[in-house]
Amino acid sequence: MPTPTRIRQRWSAVAETWRTGIILGVATAAIFWCVWYFTKIPCTPDNAASGLCNPGIFARFVNAEIMALAGGAGIAVATLKGGYDTYMLKNMLNEERAARLKAEEAHRQIQEMHRQEHARAEEARAQADEERRQERMRAEEARARAEEAMAKDSEAIREFIAELRNEMREERQQRAEERNQSIAVQQAMLDAIVRLAQGRNGNPGQSNGE
Repeated sequence: MPTPTRIRQRWSAVAETWRTGIILGVATAAIFWCVWYFTKIPCTPDNAASGLCNPGIFARFVNAEIMALAGGAGIAVATLKGGYDTYMLKNMLNEERAARLKAEEAHRQIQEMHRQEHARAEEARAQADEERRQERMRAEEARARAEEAMAKDSEAIREFIAELRNEMREERQQRAEERNQSIAVQQAMLDAIVRLAQGRNGNPGQSNGE
């Protein structure tokens, strides 16, 4: 149901549209009346007796003919002007509506473009995040492999050092045993030489170990 405010707005729009037409219609009717008033036959007793005019008080200013002519001309002019203004107004409203629809469509397309750009940016950002995550995973795997390899190398180095130390210790022990054996052989040879020398000097008791 239309509210009083909407009714007043509609009547204001109608008055705004038809105001100029009504003014032109009234002006046209006034011009017709002026032409009739200043060009009519003078209402003399002879003309009145002949039925050419009406000697009444109001008849000097208006009659049915001039009312019809002036009113018809005024209504015609007002209708033409108001209809033209209404047509132009509708045409302007249609153009405005078309322009508004066009602007709304352009705005919708721009929003759709922005949405697509935002979606592509989100997709690119998600892809970049996934690539960075995969790179971090590969880097962590590479670091883990490097640490494992270093641990294996360290273990191998420790084992090598331990084996080398064992070999060096065994070699030192072997050289010590060989040295001890050599000293024992030299001592035995020296004892044998001493005994031979004592035997030749006629000291058999000593050579027999007395």
